[in-house]
Amino acid sequence: MTLPTKTSALDAIKIYETIYKEVPSMIDASPEPLTFWATVLGLSNSAVSNKKKGRRDWKASEIKNVLKALKKDT
Repeated sequence: MTLPTKTSALDAIKIYETIYKEVPSMIDASPEPLTFWATVLGLSNSAVSNKKKGRRDWKASEIKNVLKALKKDT
C-alpha cells in the first residue's frame, strides 16, 4: 500500500468537508421522513433534528450511513 500524497490527502479532505456540509440538505431533499433517518442512524428524532440544524456534529460513520441510504433510494 502506498501512502497518499499531500495533494490527494487534501483533495479527500475537501470532498469529505463538502459532503459533511451537504448532509442536512441531502436528508431534507429525501422523500423519507425524519423517523427513517433516525432509524438508519440509530439515533432519536431529536438527535437527527439537532444534527441537521448544526447543534451537533456528524460522525463519519453517520455520514457513511446517510450516503448508503441515499444510494438505496435511487
